[in-house]
Amino acid sequence: MKYLLYMLLALFVGAAIAVIIVTGGSQCPRKIYLRDENGNIITPQSTAPYSPRQTCGLSDCHDYEKIVKGYHFTQGWGEKVKKEDKVIYPWLLSYGNYGGRWCPTAPNFHWVSPLKISSPLQSDLTSFTFAVNCGVCHPGGNTMEHDRQGHRYDVYLKKHPELAKDPTNGDYYQSKWDKTGVIEADCLLCHLKGYNFKIRWSQIKNLNFKWASTAASHLGEVIGTVKNGQKPIVRYNPRLFDEKNMVSLTITKKVDDRICIECHKFSDWKKRGVTWNAQHDVHLKNDIHCVDCHTAGMLALDSRIKGKERHQFAKGDDPGIWVRNDLDNTLSCKTCHNRGLKRIYMWGHKLILGKCFEKLDCTVCHIPKHYTQAALIQDSTVFNKDAKIPQAKRIWTYYGQEAGYYNYYFDLLSFLPDQPPHFWSPELCVYKDKIYPINKTHSIWIGIKEPDKKGIMQISMHRLLVMWQKHFEEGKYKTLDLIKDDNGDGHPEVNTAQEREAIIKAVKAFLADEKIDLGKKQIVLVVDNLLYIDSNHYKILPKTSYENSPYASAFKLTHDVAPKEKALGYETCEECHSPHSKFFYRPVLVRLWDENGNALWEPQYKTLGYTKEQVEHLTHLKISTFKEYLHTLFNAWNSFWRGE
Repeated sequence: MKYLLYMLLALFVGAAIAVIIVTGGSQCPRKIYLRDENGNIITPQSTAPYSPRQTCGLSDCHDYEKIVKGYHFTQGWGEKVKKEDKVIYPWLLSYGNYGGRWCPTAPNFHWVSPLKISSPLQSDLTSFTFAVNCGVCHPGGNTMEHDRQGHRYDVYLKKHPELAKDPTNGDYYQSKWDKTGVIEADCLLCHLKGYNFKIRWSQIKNLNFKWASTAASHLGEVIGTVKNGQKPIVRYNPRLFDEKNMVSLTITKKVDDRICIECHKFSDWKKRGVTWNAQHDVHLKNDIHCVDCHTAGMLALDSRIKGKERHQFAKGDDPGIWVRNDLDNTLSCKTCHNRGLKRIYMWGHKLILGKCFEKLDCTVCHIPKHYTQAALIQDSTVFNKDAKIPQAKRIWTYYGQEAGYYNYYFDLLSFLPDQPPHFWSPELCVYKDKIYPINKTHSIWIGIKEPDKKGIMQISMHRLLVMWQKHFEEGKYKTLDLIKDDNGDGHPEVNTAQEREAIIKAVKAFLADEKIDLGKKQIVLVVDNLLYIDSNHYKILPKTSYENSPYASAFKLTHDVAPKEKALGYETCEECHSPHSKFFYRPVLVRLWDENGNALWEPQYKTLGYTKEQVEHLTHLKISTFKEYLHTLFNAWNSFWRGE
């Protein structure tokens, strides 16, 4: 009898462990009460939205304050900005989206205004308009909940309504925090199956901040919008509640890939050309999920991020992403593969690759090509009239990997998984003494320069849009008519001395009409690392080898990873070491349009720092029969070890 009890107990424990492994700890261990922001228990008759802080952040549940310290919540706020970076980027408040450089690939883009605005040229997004524009993907909490002095926005504005009329206040000017409420950290955004991002987007755009999670989580229907001057109410779904007014939700501990991709797909498509398609990525094909590699909490391997409920996700080291650089390389290929994940070991590469393994990152061979366009050029000087582009973003014109125009926003809206792919081989760059595939973006934009100061200030995209709109509607700023399409691609570009003078004059005239005194400041045009002070004279801005300008981002390519059979060099070493290899001879865009609208290209070996003599030697190497034999032997052994 005793042994039977032991067996039953073992079966019960084993079944429980299996459920946890399969579902990732799929549900909260008990039913819970939903609570509103005042801590009151919500019933089917309640009309107030539920509060994640009061519901999930109770003392006996989750440590809310620890969770919102994760960089997805802070968006860089709270990081100390280096003085030298503040000099180069005068608007810089942090290294993330909240006060960082920019969200797309280059200027001109929104930035967060300082807390105390001393000049109209500093003014762009307030914390309130940041929430409206960026709150859809921002999970809430931190900068969405408290101002830069630590006050809760809605409570503080009710006490000080005059702040909404103060144009020098970067947190409260023209805000409605007292009516919208705040956006608390939305736990269900990541951890509830069936969460609806479209509903969240709609609620936030309608200024229903504190109602967004309730609606998107299908807890109830939200009626009314703050944007239309109404006070929204909630009609809860009574079927969710039991007789004690408790609810049981399908809460998942392991975050589904769909949740991550929902926010990352748009920006990573533009910055890196990532498809998030199992057809193109060996990890997705083998059922490896985002959080299997990007671990956090107690599953994290690196001591810098490991800890109960710590929401600092493992990350790599990207030259274009600066948020929490102190956590760089908490994830790399070696993190998983040196541990033998799915019995795939990296150490065997050294048998074949030798010195290549010391100089090349894994992604050089395992991301030999991408399948959708990424933005190689961002032009922020002209107005784009093309279809499907949001009005607020018509100041951007994107060009793809062959420097040909493409409508990113049209593609975004019409993209189908089975549409014909657009193949391109990534540019290779030296970053921190190793070669990586990188999208090294080019940029052309209008800035403001103070004499004797290194940095260049952006002009807000809103102001540039208004300038162009007044030109089209009222015939103002006629010099803009001088900007023509010189290369016949259907879109004008600022590439001649006359056109450079035209855009600079127009911006000066517009700012004068806006009663903005420039003082000694100059309107300048920045073309990659050339700073045009006037139409003909320029200064060269210092830059690194892996970027085209200190004001344009460079993005590593780390997804859409090819299996070994499609990796560069799998068939033969001559895929790189030959006179026709893309590794050395891929054409690389090195300078934007000349006077005729033509772009300048060079073979990749030059941008990698090789001389013609060096590359001729490297591309005429004769691979020994013995080495080829070792290559074949190793692949056979590796296939046997994997059970193929």
